[in-house]
Amino acid sequence: MAFDDATGTIEVSPKFDLAIATDHAVIGDDAPVYDVTRVLLTGGLRSVTDSNQLEVLGALSLDTNPDGFGFSATPRPASSTPRGRWELVTRRCR
Repeated sequence: MAFDDATGTIEVSPKFDLAIATDHAVIGDDAPVYDVTRVLLTGGLRSVTDSNQLEVLGALSLDTNPDGFGFSATPRPASSTPRGRWELVTRRCR
């Protein structure tokens, strides 16, 4: 993992794959609607100036428990329709 302070970019090679499990009974709290259980990043992230957004430079996905609240964002092939640079797949959002 490398951070470039000048561009606000975090790059990972080959990937950042973090799996998380939370036992809410042990820590004494109520389970939320969902927990993030996995963060998978290939490529990198860059902060967008003057906003609270990130630009994905590769692919990013979040998995949840219960399943169905996460998302995945992957770049579109250059030959795909010009609806945007990214294919964003969301799962049951509220």
